[in-house]
Amino acid sequence: MMTGGELLPIVKLISDGGDAASKAVPSHLREAVSYTLADVWNGLIGDKVAAWRIRNVAQVQEKLEANLAGRSQKLDMSKIPERFAFGWFEEASKQDEPEIQELFAKLLENAACGNSDAIEKRNLDLASKLNPSDALLIKHLAEWIQTGYAHLFGRIPDYTSVAVSYDGVRHHVERHNGFRCDQSFENLINYGIAKIFTHSAIDQRRVNSSARRMLDRSVTPDLSRAIVSETKFQLSLTGVSLMTALGLLPEPSAELA
Repeated sequence: MMTGGELLPIVKLISDGGDAASKAVPSHLREAVSYTLADVWNGLIGDKVAAWRIRNVAQVQEKLEANLAGRSQKLDMSKIPERFAFGWFEEASKQDEPEIQELFAKLLENAACGNSDAIEKRNLDLASKLNPSDALLIKHLAEWIQTGYAHLFGRIPDYTSVAVSYDGVRHHVERHNGFRCDQSFENLINYGIAKIFTHSAIDQRRVNSSARRMLDRSVTPDLSRAIVSETKFQLSLTGVSLMTALGLLPEPSAELA
């Protein structure tokens, strides 16, 4: 954790006499002010930050223990690399929102179960960037993908090989979960978890309709009207890795009930 001096550059400015105003202050007073500010920071603010971070980790641990109780499972700490453990604590201790704490509990739980995606530093970093709405959207997307893919394919294909209607998935999430998610979709795209793109295709029904009009009226059909464009939504490899790390997606190609 950063020291008080690093977090309050004004302390260094005053003690070093970095501007005209500070130079007018006698050196012994500048030194006294510097130490006083540093002491106040370290004694009051610093202690509060430390207590806040410890409290956050304790709340994550409560969620972790609840998850493990439901699975009748204990953590196998031997499967958790030291590098991951330090990184996890550093990020988890900064999270005070229950939805994000739940993500960190899941990461540690799955890391202890040998989930290789869960110990990726990239997924720790991504989880720390998410807000509660983003976390909720990721959960609903994972559920929608599994049920939607089961309906379309009967099996789970390579998640990144399938693109679905962006409007369709967005409306589904909003209709079934009662919250607008435009900003969270944008966040997932900005973080590289998903992507959207425009897909154009020829609508055969419109081609047939134009052909019939041509035969009936002897007119040249406007085939440009047969081209239909749609915004598609697709998970990235990064998104699949994060959802797998959180235990939200089963392995690709698994049978679905």
